[in-house]
Amino acid sequence: MKIDVACRVAAGMVLALTLSGCSWWGPTRDAPRDSAGAVVSAGAVDANVLKVGDCLDEPDSEEFETVGAVPCGQPHDFQVFHVFTVIGTSYPTDARWDQLSDPCYAGEYTGFVGVSYDDSELYAFPFTPTEEAWSDGDRTIQCIIGEEDPTPVTGSLRGARR
Repeated sequence: MKIDVACRVAAGMVLALTLSGCSWWGPTRDAPRDSAGAVVSAGAVDANVLKVGDCLDEPDSEEFETVGAVPCGQPHDFQVFHVFTVIGTSYPTDARWDQLSDPCYAGEYTGFVGVSYDDSELYAFPFTPTEEAWSDGDRTIQCIIGEEDPTPVTGSLRGARR
């Protein structure tokens, strides 16, 4: 049974949705990518530069600057399926994050997986900027998909139709 959007967003927030702006040590070295932009070997990726199709390991905490990216052919916990930018001056309330995160559960989800969120056994949630990153100008939301537990998967979830 699926949970409603507000609960999904809250669960995603608890899981690991907040991204911080930039590292105190400066930018991290991205995982190597091929000419098409796909990750070709495991490595750290700055959370604010994740791309559609990136496969990820679960972050170690609720707030993070980098995330472990792996080639999708290797076991991984999540995959980025949509990235978009929101507009605003004030850091959103929880209720506003619910509204802003709607694309993670609507047409973009269906287009990536091949079935609607309500008909899918997979779960989605947003990675959103922390208040500090928001103050630094980060307005990027990355929509993430994976198993409920998360149970590692191998391969892309694009077109999974489940």
